[in-house]
Amino acid sequence: MSKLALQAQQFDKTRRKWMLDFVRDSRSKWAMLIDPPEGGDPFGGLVQVMARAPLSGGDSEEQRYVLRGRQGAEDYFARLRGFYEARRYVDCWQATNEPFVGERTFRLMFSEFMLRWSELMHGDGHVTGGGALSIGWPDKKVAHVVELLPGILAGEYLILHEYSAPTMQDRVGDHCLRYRWLYDTMRNIVRPGQVLPRLMIGEVGIDGGVAPIHRDKTGWKTYCHGSFERYLPQLAWYDGEIAKDPYVEAAFIFLFGGLDAWRDFDIDEGNARKLAKHMASTYVTPVAPAEPLPEQEQGALPHLLEKLRWWCEEMQRMHEAGDLERANRIRLSMIKLLSRIERMAKEL
Repeated sequence: MSKLALQAQQFDKTRRKWMLDFVRDSRSKWAMLIDPPEGGDPFGGLVQVMARAPLSGGDSEEQRYVLRGRQGAEDYFARLRGFYEARRYVDCWQATNEPFVGERTFRLMFSEFMLRWSELMHGDGHVTGGGALSIGWPDKKVAHVVELLPGILAGEYLILHEYSAPTMQDRVGDHCLRYRWLYDTMRNIVRPGQVLPRLMIGEVGIDGGVAPIHRDKTGWKTYCHGSFERYLPQLAWYDGEIAKDPYVEAAFIFLFGGLDAWRDFDIDEGNARKLAKHMASTYVTPVAPAEPLPEQEQGALPHLLEKLRWWCEEMQRMHEAGDLERANRIRLSMIKLLSRIERMAKEL
């Protein structure tokens, strides 16, 4: 199943129908809303929802809360508590967006902030996702990860952003798929019994703001020359890569329903339907595990004789329950097991 997912900046009446069509047709597991609407679940239970509560002052205003550590977390939570409460349908809340972690003080305050904010959120019954670190962070230095780890472990999910340009495959490992280095590093430093959170790629796609291009707010339309047919294979490539890592929960494509400033990243209805078709094509119907049968039993002769008695009882239970097909399969398989027991007995 595809792990790609919708991230909507605007989820208004003009977009709601086709976005609902997208999550249904794509078989998405998740969707993300920036500034989610108040009230009931706008997706009607079709998907799990991750959400942000952006502040009017943007990321820089959020950063000021993070830099105050524990007290900042308490003030941030108090400010947004009513917002969270009015949107109980949200399955996971993202904390602040793209906090800077390039200096030691910032990393330590991030951990202090996340520990307290998650504690408060959990007390109100919310699931949390921390981090939302921008592309290229943290630095590939173990000491930096050690300082961030308490904050990372505070939530059920870790959120990272992954972009590259001019294609998503440029500088793989430094930009897209950088998360693998971080998870490998964390596995080596966690204490016994500590469990790493599952990973949400909170934003993913093409963004010219990455090194060495440094062209802010240029997205797939610039680098794919407006052709979604050039962009879709790159998303499909990333989808295939994250499928190899079971700890990756979802990857939210930036962006659906984008505001004017983010028009170069926007995926409209027509292109969303093309993406949904790709995602649905990756879906494989789960195969039920094969039913156990007597012939599959292994072990020494006394053990097999004991299991044979149990299977006789199981065959009788199936008869009494009216499942004659299952009872007959057990009977035929018991003949095979009896033949093996007979050979074993002759060899004694």
